[in-house]
Amino acid sequence: MPLKEARDYKLNDKDVETTTQRGSGKGGQHQNKTDSCVRMTHKPTKISVVINGRCQHKNRRQARKILEARVAEILIAKTARRTAASKSRQVDGGGRGNKVRTYNFIDSRVVDHRTGAKTDKIKKVMKGRFDLLK
Repeated sequence: MPLKEARDYKLNDKDVETTTQRGSGKGGQHQNKTDSCVRMTHKPTKISVVINGRCQHKNRRQARKILEARVAEILIAKTARRTAASKSRQVDGGGRGNKVRTYNFIDSRVVDHRTGAKTDKIKKVMKGRFDLLK
């Protein structure tokens, strides 16, 4: 999957632990003798990225880029959840239980759920006579 752009989110160096190790896979003696594989771990979130390639410097840059994108994605999701929860509290959930009136056209009845008033004059209420629901 393509990486999402980390919108101006940079990791603090103190929050990132970087270790190197010998790589695995094809590459022969070069892989066996150099510590080119890079593992970066973001300490607060415990997210880890491992890049195994021939050049340690390229691996560090790529691991940092991937780690920043993953951490930013988690922070964006957390912010979105917090915003959605706040919005849900403000509009009181927006469910069916929060409705003001029920219009039953079959039985020609209107019920106002705030006052508990009922009337069978639905046509008059539809024309704006809400005083019938007091």
